[in-house]
Amino acid sequence: MDAILQQVQLQRCKELEPERMLEWLQAALDQEDNRNSPQFTGYLQRQKGFFHYVMQERALGYEYMIKAFENTGLTSILGEIIDIEIQLGALETAEHLLGIMEETNRARFGTETLLLDKFRKQYEDALSARQASQTDVAVP
Repeated sequence: MDAILQQVQLQRCKELEPERMLEWLQAALDQEDNRNSPQFTGYLQRQKGFFHYVMQERALGYEYMIKAFENTGLTSILGEIIDIEIQLGALETAEHLLGIMEETNRARFGTETLLLDKFRKQYEDALSARQASQTDVAVP
């Protein structure tokens, strides 16, 4: 699915419409065996989240990605959301998600420290860039 998403983003395969992919993902989510597996459900929700982001449906993308994190417990999914939100300029949302990642890291006795540090640096760099651009505009 990640490879398909990449092809959709690069617009290399016009037949793979994001709307159609969402239908397939929903059909998979509706399967009883899949509903009984939080890990697989989370994987499908993650994919739906990405496709909603691609379709510029940010709120739905965020919602599905958060559900994916909740179902799988994979902190890497939080990192993916942080990365997307930073790219979209939503630094406040990224900061909030970093807080969740910090709580998760504490609860897991520091096992997520490398991931946390990576995304904290990305956030701080984006924040510095925003502040620098605002300073540049303010200077006459």
